Amino acid sequence: MTASTEWRLAPLVSQATFRTLLDTLARPGTIARIPEPFGSTIPAVLCLPLALSDLGIPIAVVGDPDRWAADVARATGATVTAPAQAWAAAVVAGFEPALIEQFDPGSALEPERGARLAVLVSELGSGPLSLSLSGPGVPGRRHLRLGGVTPEALRTLRSRNASFPAGLDVWFVTEDGRVAALSRTTELEVIEVDPWGM
Repeated sequence: MTASTEWRLAPLVSQATFRTLLDTLARPGTIARIPEPFGSTIPAVLCLPLALSDLGIPIAVVGDPDRWAADVARATGATVTAPAQAWAAAVVAGFEPALIEQFDPGSALEPERGARLAVLVSELGSGPLSLSLSGPGVPGRRHLRLGGVTPEALRTLRSRNASFPAGLDVWFVTEDGRVAALSRTTELEVIEVDPWGM
């Protein structure tokens, strides 16, 4: 998909995207679909910085072959920065422990500093990893399967979210616009590693 400078969202699209992101964060592990044009004319993983960023908000796009960060900044007025300073980020590639450690989880006194990440994944609802989720917004336990993320990355995320209210909120997004979230309050366990994705 070619980068574009025409990614300023129409108000109704922005509102619908915000509602979808908020709803999936409130119900961790549930899969929803973000509205058009994400996944068609705009890369779906950019839903988070495009819908939530505003003038001067620090954003990062990691694994950015088409200069998507600059296009998001032009569309929103956000400021492109390194992951360590980002309030919102899209991770196109490289969601690994070393990168996760760079994002600011905030603190007990300033939890609002905790970064919000949209991470491109290859599969949602199927895939080689099965997660068992519990915590606020999860009645009992919920299971989420996904592909394109390593167990080590998820364990690092769990570690980064061990000091609530500090932590990272993460949305997993597929190229076709499906999305599921893990809030910083979500307890997660990698319960299965299936190399065949069965």
